Amino acid sequence: MTTTITTASGNSLPLCADLDGTLIRSDLLWESLLSALARHPWIIFWLPVWLVRGRAYLKARLADHARVDPATLPYRKTVIDFLVAEKKTGRQVVLVTASNERLAAQVAEHLGFFDQVFASSEQDNLKGRHKREFLQQTFPDGYDYIGDSRADLSVWEGADQAFLVEPARGLEEQVKTRRDAVTTLVPKQRHRLALIKALRPHQWLKNLLIFLPVLAAHQWTSGPALTASVLAFVAFSLVASANYLINDLLDLQADRHHPRKRFRPMASGRVGIIMALITAAVLIVSGFWLAYFIKPAFFLVLIGYYVATLSYSLWLKRRLMIDVLLLALLYTLRIIAGGVAASIMLSNWLVFFSLFLFFSLALVKRYSELVNSQSGPEETRRRAYEDRDLPILAGFGITSSLAATLVMALYVQSADVVALYQHPQVLWALCPILLYWTSKIWILANRGKMHDDPLVYAARDPKSLLTIGFALVVILAAL
Repeated sequence: MTTTITTASGNSLPLCADLDGTLIRSDLLWESLLSALARHPWIIFWLPVWLVRGRAYLKARLADHARVDPATLPYRKTVIDFLVAEKKTGRQVVLVTASNERLAAQVAEHLGFFDQVFASSEQDNLKGRHKREFLQQTFPDGYDYIGDSRADLSVWEGADQAFLVEPARGLEEQVKTRRDAVTTLVPKQRHRLALIKALRPHQWLKNLLIFLPVLAAHQWTSGPALTASVLAFVAFSLVASANYLINDLLDLQADRHHPRKRFRPMASGRVGIIMALITAAVLIVSGFWLAYFIKPAFFLVLIGYYVATLSYSLWLKRRLMIDVLLLALLYTLRIIAGGVAASIMLSNWLVFFSLFLFFSLALVKRYSELVNSQSGPEETRRRAYEDRDLPILAGFGITSSLAATLVMALYVQSADVVALYQHPQVLWALCPILLYWTSKIWILANRGKMHDDPLVYAARDPKSLLTIGFALVVILAAL
């Protein structure tokens, strides 16, 4: 929504602006917390100790451990344009925030138009009534104030004119009962679609692997097995979406430096950090409750999946080769979970085929990220790989895909196939189909034309979908 703003030319009162939620679509307290946890996960044990000494002290300690780049923060262009226009009329423009003084100074230095900066020190938290008293002492002749939250109500009460930015429901009416001069710079906007996008429902396609044990065992007509697989799919999807939210929160700084990921809902500020944390908590509780309802054994598998993905997000995704091995294991774990939920014993053929294939696809993911970031800023490349590793990654990945094809060939001539298929010789056609698709994936990755996630690419690529269709026709013909 575009808002036309008229500047208050001729007003000599200083124009004071809040930072969190006002100048930016985020909150530096939460930004610094996530950055500190991503860099030093162990500080989570110090948080209660710091908080006991007050929010101001907590903010100061987080600023010590965090690395927040002011150049990539999600600024509100409307607010910045208004401040710059008022600055040009000769008004004094002041940044007044409850964020830590070091972080606030970095933001002000980056923007370059603030005359003064007032922020929380290690002892004093500049928020609410304390902020109002401070401004009244600093500017005894009066001030105008731009804010966004109910914590600013007392500050607006002491202001000559109140400016609101995306006020919560009912906040604008509250301010108008206390002040005559009220202007809404940025109306409240709804970001429900952004939150849904942050859940990445398209990634639920990966969880279709849960149905593979039912299909491989030819039990798709079994009501209990199919019902358990559907419920398992839902449980995995809920927990997976929660993990995507947590991963994006921990990757905020890196995503903002990425040419494509900077438009993600949380990196762009369209979904708030607190909202994302609440949503993730609800999804995790719901997913685990459903998992326990399905079967305690499946519940344990889902816990293992969650711990593995959380470890990946916090630490392991920056560990050489461990990251791709874990990605391959997470894909295979979905198949294992499907077997546990439906009470189906998995064959060794299926497990080893999955490990080799998904190890290859995990290497494609890392290879593509490295190729696509070669001309980008150094911050986009947070993995443990370098440009000179590209031939090695490709060698491992291509070899692994060939190993998956070999396992498929050995399976086709095994005794297990004769027991399940009337025409097992037809299944030989799966080998060239698999060779074609994996070879194409690697060639496109080498050309820099591969999506960061090859499975997402496959779900959107018509030729890949046609290849999958051919494979299904072969399986049906063998039946």
